[in-house]
Amino acid sequence: MEAEPESAFGEHAPAIRAVIFVVGGVLIQTIDRSALCRWEARLGLGEGELAREIFSCPASWRASIGLATGADVWMELACLYRLHANEVQELAQDVFAAEAVDEEMAAFVGSLRPRYKTALLSNAWPETRASLEKRRGLGALTDMLIFSSEERLMKPDTRIYQLVAERLEAAPEETLFVDDYAPNVEGARDAGMRAIHYNGRDAILSELSALLL
Repeated sequence: MEAEPESAFGEHAPAIRAVIFVVGGVLIQTIDRSALCRWEARLGLGEGELAREIFSCPASWRASIGLATGADVWMELACLYRLHANEVQELAQDVFAAEAVDEEMAAFVGSLRPRYKTALLSNAWPETRASLEKRRGLGALTDMLIFSSEERLMKPDTRIYQLVAERLEAAPEETLFVDDYAPNVEGARDAGMRAIHYNGRDAILSELSALLL
């Protein structure tokens, strides 16, 4: 577990008043890769490369700042891999069916209120809010949901961390951020936050419990 360097805040660090969690990779996990592996074999991709192809393609970057939609992403992939409409629809269904909410992690996040102000922060396509609120059951878990596509800002841009802290009515140094992607953790630290790199549920729950409960 990569903890915040002690020298960043010292012994007299301000009390934590707000906690921010990333969604994908922390609250939502890929639990069944069988269908994804079949797609990777079919498309000539290595193990684990499908997610990169989807979420790092140009259309996905545009969608993540609100300049495209999820449909545009799947259309780009359909053109790239010469998939028919029904095939790319099946691909999209398989990608999202492979994921599930980590219920233990979600329960912990929900338990932090009202002692702490909380938020979910995600680099996400425009459709994500409806998905989380209606299908994933995460809409009421925290005080607010912040999405890059709605703000036209993406992690690790320091401005999006500052924006979330402001909306939570907490100073960055009073805010703790949790993400599974190291550059995003560094972005939060650059914005003045304390930040922890997620590297597994058991380890993060132990560390967060020691800090917050």
